[in-house]
Amino acid sequence: DKVGDEKKAGADEAGNAQEMLSILKALSPEDFEFERRRQRKQLQNDFITLAKAFTSPTNVQSGKDESNTDPHPTDMKIRLECLVADMCAKYRSYPLLCKRGLGPGGAGFSASGSNNKKLKKKRQPKKHQIVPKHKRKRLMKEAADKKQGDGHLNDSECHRCLAVSFNPKTNRVGFGLSGQFKKVKVHPSIWGKSLVSGRPRSTCAEFRVINEAVSLGEKCGELQMYVADVMTGKPKPRCRNCLYLSQDAQVFSDSLVFDGNMTKMKR
Repeated sequence: DKVGDEKKAGADEAGNAQEMLSILKALSPEDFEFERRRQRKQLQNDFITLAKAFTSPTNVQSGKDESNTDPHPTDMKIRLECLVADMCAKYRSYPLLCKRGLGPGGAGFSASGSNNKKLKKKRQPKKHQIVPKHKRKRLMKEAADKKQGDGHLNDSECHRCLAVSFNPKTNRVGFGLSGQFKKVKVHPSIWGKSLVSGRPRSTCAEFRVINEAVSLGEKCGELQMYVADVMTGKPKPRCRNCLYLSQDAQVFSDSLVFDGNMTKMKR
């Protein structure tokens, strides 16, 4: 039956991923970094291919209402959900991008070749950084409780967001992943301080999508967006930085509204 076929396909995919991981762990550090860069480039090409298919004349016409030239909001939400699901599936097909601790110095990396880098000396915490024993137990219990339930992610899996936008006026799809620490030229219209302590604006996926859009001359109010966890595909609520930047956009993944408070707060 269909359910059995889906389970078999999932098991085969998991087996292939484990086999690929075992092969990658045996690579030298140089080959490992080369393979990681190759997978990132290939993922970028896959995202571009999906974006082009989304904006193709056939798909655009299928999402339009007969009485209106613009796509119906409900239809666009479904289409963006499908696009995000396809992109998340593509991301999960690259093992080096999904797992943490596989690179040189990571727990899952098998030292081979010329891996002669010295390990960093572990720094002991200062007195004011030491958490009392009773408080540490409580914090560990709270963290364990949060991990239970649907959408649980293993500690070795990445925790990244994928933001996808569509501008009906320009028929352009934008996408961005969180956590990419690259030098990005920020558009003056969205330059400003972070509203979340310890989280720069440029690390958010929504920031990258909006920054690219306004740099191309588009307006934030023209964008239709969807934000999801890249490993589970489930909708991801925006942080205060992203709520402020995307307050004029139409976001389908949550119904949060920016409260207007510009004071920096903790996470």
